[in-house]
Amino acid sequence: MSEVRHLPRLLCLFVLSLLLMTCAARPNQGFSRTNPCAGGKGVASHGGPVVCIDDSATTLSVNPDPVTVWDADASGNPVTVQWFTKSGTGDPQITWKSDACMEPTACASGKCNGKTKKGATGKRCKYNIDLAGHPSLDPDVVLTPCCT
Repeated sequence: MSEVRHLPRLLCLFVLSLLLMTCAARPNQGFSRTNPCAGGKGVASHGGPVVCIDDSATTLSVNPDPVTVWDADASGNPVTVQWFTKSGTGDPQITWKSDACMEPTACASGKCNGKTKKGATGKRCKYNIDLAGHPSLDPDVVLTPCCT
């Protein structure tokens, strides 16, 4: 009789073990919860783009380039642009060649954040990305009117 009571427990343990082994064996497929750029592709959203800095080679590259972003959201608030290194490491520094498009950009631990400037619609601005061990890169940001 006691063997009959243990059968459901053993069956549950077996199914749970099988499920855990299946999840552990599944490949990562380039996705990371902490680094959206681990796979190398950015998010080309006008309302909050994510720019990936590929630091896996000697020469830096970014995706997307250029970054097209709204000057402000539908409520008139600045839009945040985020940059991540593909490796998730390093200390990228972003400096603007002109102060026409973006507020100063804050960077730390492989990630940078910047906000658009209100009234900068139609502007195209270059910026520098500097990262130790790599030559400087100068991609573009293009600001467009919201919600078009």
